[in-house]
Parts: sequence; structure tokens; C-alpha cells
Amino acid sequence: MASTVLSKPATRQLFRFDIQGLRAIAILLVVIDHMNVVVFSGGFIGVDVFFVISGFLITSHLLSQLRQTGTIRFADFYARRMRRILPASFFVLIVTTVASFIFMPPLVRSSIVQGAIATALYVPNMLLAALGTDYQAETAPSPFQHYWSLGVEEQFYLFWPIILFVLWRVLRNSRRGLAIAVALLALISFILCIVILGRSQPYAFFSLPTRAWEFAIGGLVGIASSTGRVFGKNSAIAAALGWAGIAVLVVTGLVFTDTTLYPGFPSLLPVLSTALVIFVGTNTQSFGPEAGLRWRPLQYIGKISYSLYLWHFPLLVIPQAAVGLDHPLPVWVKVVLMVVAVGLADLTYRFIEEPFRKNKRITSIRPSRTLLAGLAASVLVVGLTAAAAIPLSNFPTSSGQVAASGPLTVPPVATGFVPSNMQPTLEGAPTSTSEIHRDGCHIDSNDGTKVNDCEFGDLSSATTVVLFGDSHAAHWFPAVDAWAEGAGVRLLAYTKVGCPGIDVSVTSRNAPYMACDTWRDGVMKQLDSVQPALVILSYSREDPLTSASDPELVWSQGLAQTRAQLPATTKIMVVSDTPEFNESAPDCLSANLTDALACSAPRVEALDSTWAAAQKATVEQLGAVTSISVITFARLPNAIR
Repeated sequence: MASTVLSKPATRQLFRFDIQGLRAIAILLVVIDHMNVVVFSGGFIGVDVFFVISGFLITSHLLSQLRQTGTIRFADFYARRMRRILPASFFVLIVTTVASFIFMPPLVRSSIVQGAIATALYVPNMLLAALGTDYQAETAPSPFQHYWSLGVEEQFYLFWPIILFVLWRVLRNSRRGLAIAVALLALISFILCIVILGRSQPYAFFSLPTRAWEFAIGGLVGIASSTGRVFGKNSAIAAALGWAGIAVLVVTGLVFTDTTLYPGFPSLLPVLSTALVIFVGTNTQSFGPEAGLRWRPLQYIGKISYSLYLWHFPLLVIPQAAVGLDHPLPVWVKVVLMVVAVGLADLTYRFIEEPFRKNKRITSIRPSRTLLAGLAASVLVVGLTAAAAIPLSNFPTSSGQVAASGPLTVPPVATGFVPSNMQPTLEGAPTSTSEIHRDGCHIDSNDGTKVNDCEFGDLSSATTVVLFGDSHAAHWFPAVDAWAEGAGVRLLAYTKVGCPGIDVSVTSRNAPYMACDTWRDGVMKQLDSVQPALVILSYSREDPLTSASDPELVWSQGLAQTRAQLPATTKIMVVSDTPEFNESAPDCLSANLTDALACSAPRVEALDSTWAAAQKATVEQLGAVTSISVITFARLPNAIR
């Protein structure tokens, strides 16, 4: 058996074939995940692999400088990073922006401009966090969404050399002290990740402070490797640990799903397993994972992994947006697109990445000039994008045809085109909100558990009607408010994002939505005091239940429990859920102004008949409960008699 003693890595080759192979595994996991191949539903862990690799390589490089010279050549470091990252990144950014303007629905152009500018300024991750983007569940992602990880890396590269330099000086050139300090930073970042994850999953997912620990773990491996305390050559234990790390990566890619609460404790598995593979590979192991990671196809994919990461996502997103989200691309089409992505990545690697890294005429340019060129490129991309946005924002938002006015009917009279007299317009639809959204009565999921006192209609009326539920209930507010005003009825609105009014436990950002339970209990106590004549309930069937073994039964039991908790004299009106479309209706209509039916969906797809039937059956079993599919002014007076 080979020796397992620890020894110095004196004979380790400079190029790490195992790391190149890890890059291949990481990009393949990401690509398969974005192709929506169910087998590797947890492919998003590939980004964590990249973060650990970056932390290891950058820390190793900087520590080598510190040990040899006692300082860091900051300008040279940042110039190298710019030459490595920006040329390919900006090239794909420009191509993606142009293609998005051409092929994606006109109404999303403002978000395209916003995403392109944020990417050029190295902060796409913070934009996505601010927008509350759910990376794991996003059905209509921005073509720049994958740039979030580059934003995190670029921000890491900005701060990490400064942090290491300060620690090295303060700790008086102590590698042991540096390791302890980096470990402490990693712990603080991880704790911050857990804390923020419980409050805002997007910020935990996209921000550097909550992801820094992953880079720091890679940095710790770099520091440990530099001390010489690594496994000896051909260590059987090291080989076994290395293969175990690879196995964990594969298993987590298979087991994790978009419902996995991520990042957080689950992210420890891919991060630590990647660190383990890198650490045991510091010395060549004949039977270790490097033997497999040296496989030539993996080495090739690892070599072009950066450019492949840049190209694969827009090649999936833009064609899908062009044909419409209601028409998912077949798997074979996605495979063809990924073959194209490999070809583009190869060309980008050969003619952009490599020349900027190795061409002596480029690498010999003074670092200060390289930095100025990089900043100028960012300003140029921002300026060109902003300039293009002006003419591109002037697109038609209607067919030019006028829809005839007439009385409201059930079902309503539809047109096959987007009318020029439609209110709100397509452009104004995304920001068109009702009074309860504007005055804060509709409570956001992150705004605690306070029960607002929001009264509308005739405040002096002895008859009180309550609108109660999630955002699907809130969208009925304008109609109910208009009726209450005309009928002389007092209206109370209790609505909260993602929180149904019936007694069921749901999740938010893949975690138990405890704020919803507390808020709902508070509303129920309020209703017991108010004694309303009618409670209008409406809720989304997509609200994720904590227990979904039999969702129809859970919803039905929750409705029955809510009926039992309300005053006996209170009647209930349950409004069936609204149709669900894969694509935003305004976005789709902006690309189909004269063919509105192109944005329609078959009833069997837009409505869940099984869920609706279970809801109706429960309503029929309960007293003083009415079930309707749509609110009409004619039905409301009958409900409170």
C-alpha cells in the first residue's frame, strides 16, 4: 500500500489537469441544468465549483507573490483579470444585446437595456437580487442572468487582494495566522448566508458577502497546499477521498432540485467536495480522480468552459423567447443549440481569450493602460446600449384598431387584436397597480406580520365585506372596491404576497413561510372582532404547500378549517383561481399585436380542473359558502343578503 504520510508537493506539475477536469464537470452541470434536463436538476451547483476553483487559484497566486516579495502588484493583478475576463465577456454581451433586441418581445427591451448596463458595470448579481429574482424557479429569465456569477467573481477579485495584503502585513507574514483569518472570514460569510437566506433568498443567492465563503474555502486549500502539508504521492487514502469528492458532486447534481433551499447548508456539499478534490490533487495520485479528469474530452470542455458558460445561456433563452414560452423547445433543438454553443466557445477561446492572454503586444501594455482600456470599454458598452435604447423604445403597443365599447358580459367580449383604446396600455400594464398596492395595504412577503387596517367603500356602513388572501385575491380589489363604493358597503382588504387566506401552511423561497401563518392568525382574530357579513377568498393554486402529498385534500381541509374559524353569521365567497400562462401576457401581446389568440392557452392547460373540482366539492359541503369562477357585480349583493 502506498504511503499516506504528509509530504511537500515538490514534484507537482505546474498545470493542474484535475482542475481543468473540474471546470468541465462544472460547466456540464450548469448547461444540463439550464436545458431543464430533469436528471441533473441540481446542476446549478456547477457555479459553486467555479467559485472554489477561483478562490484556490487566486489565493495561491497572491500568496506566492506575498511570500516572494512581501507585497502584491495590484495594477498587474487587476490588468491580468481584465484581460482574462472582459474581452470575451463584453463580446458575448454585445452580441446577446443585439440578438435580444431583434428576437425577443418588444416589451422586454427596457429590461434588456437594464440587464446589459448592469452587466457592463459588473453588478448584474445585485440587480437580480434587487429585482427579487428566483434563480431556481425563473421561467422567463433575462438573457444576461448567467452573468450574475461573473459579477460575484469580479467583485471578489476587486476586494480579495486587498484583504490578503492587509492580513499578511497585520499578521506579520504568518501563513498559519492567515489561514485562521481566512477561515474566520469564511465562517462569518457562511453565517451571513444562513441569516439572509431566511429573510431574502435572492440576496443570499446573488450577493458577494453571502457567497464569499465559497471562495475563501478555495483560498484555505491554497494556503494549506503552500505549507507543504499535503498527501504523499500515490496515497490510497488521498485517491479515495478524491473520488469521494467527485461522487458527492455528481450525487448533489442528481438530488438537488429547484425546491432545495439554496445556498445555505446544502451548498456545503458541493463546496467542500470540490475543495477536497483540489486538495488531494496537490500531489499526483496514480489512482486518484485526476486519472479520469485527464480524459481528453473533459480537458477540452474545461479549456473552453469560460466561453461556453457565456454562450450557452443566451442560446437557450433567446430562441425560446422568440417562439414563445407556451411552445417549449424540444430537447433535440436544445442539444443542437448547445453544439452551436461549443463551436462559438471554441472560436471565442481561439480568437479572443487566448490572444488577450498570450499575445505579447497585448500583454506588454502597461497595467495602467490596460485598466483604463477596461474602464473605457465598460463606459462604451453602457453608452452604446443606452443610446440604442432611445430609438428602440419607440415601438407600437397596439394594432392601431379601436375596440367597440359595450356593456360588461360574462364571459367578456374579446378581440383578436390589441386595441389602441385599451387601458392600461401594454407598456403601462406591468406598472399598473391598484390602490392597495400603492398605499402599502397589500403586504410584501418580507414585510413582517403586521395586520394593516385598510378600509374602503362606505366607512359608516353597518355592512362589512372583507377581501382576504394572497396577490390573486388582491387583483380583484378594483372590482370589489368599485362595487362597495356604489353599494354603500364597508370594505376591508387583507392581502399578503404568497399567503393564502385559508388555513394551510405554505413555503416561501423554499423555506416554511412562518410570517404567513402569523399574519393569517392575526387577520382571523381581527375578523372575529369585526364580524363581517361576507369574506371573499381567492388564492393561487401555485402557492407551494409544505405538505403536498395530496394537495387537493390539503386545500380542501384548509378551506373547511377556515369556515369553522370564522363567525357563524359570516358568509364566504370563494373565487376560483385565475388562468395561468407560461408567458407574461403583455410581453407576448407586444410581439403579436394583430394576433392576440397567439397568446392564448387551452383551458385544460391554463386551468387546473382537478383542483377546481376539489374546491367546488368542498364548498358544496359547507354552509354559507358560495363558489364562483369570476366576480360580478350581480353576484355580490346576493352574497350578503
